[in-house]
Amino acid sequence: MCIRDRCYFHLENYNDIKLYASLNAKNYYYIIERYNKNLNKVCHYLDDQKEGFHFYRDYLSFAYELGYDLDNKNVLYPYNLKIAHDELEEKFRVKRDKEISLKINKRSKELEKFNFHKNYLSIFPAHSQNDLIRESRELKHCVRTYAERVANGETNIFFIRKDNQLKKPYVTLELNNNRVIQVRGYMNNVNTVSYTHLRAHETTLH
Repeated sequence: MCIRDRCYFHLENYNDIKLYASLNAKNYYYIIERYNKNLNKVCHYLDDQKEGFHFYRDYLSFAYELGYDLDNKNVLYPYNLKIAHDELEEKFRVKRDKEISLKINKRSKELEKFNFHKNYLSIFPAHSQNDLIRESRELKHCVRTYAERVANGETNIFFIRKDNQLKKPYVTLELNNNRVIQVRGYMNNVNTVSYTHLRAHETTLH
């Protein structure tokens, strides 16, 4: 049997045919083949583990990104795929979050020239992913989901603080192409800070 003219399986009996069909591989064969060429063995391994191809694909992707030796059979076929998958997923998340925070911090240094102060309020850029998570948690909005976009320079997030409470989240501002895109206070309130103040900030960017 051939999948996408790349993956060949030698089905020797009816049980193998039922096994491959039950795993519902769809388009996962050719992705897994990048990391493990022995797809016959993979199918039987996943049947024993009671997991699907998508789950194994994700596990292999985590292992590859984390630099694991994919020639090691203990890596390719962990004794408990579910436990191994979850452990690598957490390690991958920590690694990715660290990389995102480093990018956000680097970006914040470039944006500090836009720091702004007026009428007992200060505006300054987010410095890390944890900053965005805390902002979301305390103001109950979704700015934490902007972390990757901020890290990649696709948009910019600034915090508005009262001068006497600089560490306490007050209002969040998105700035892109020297324009205020949106401003959100607690529970996405848009009336917490006057737009006159924000437009004044815009004028400092040109």
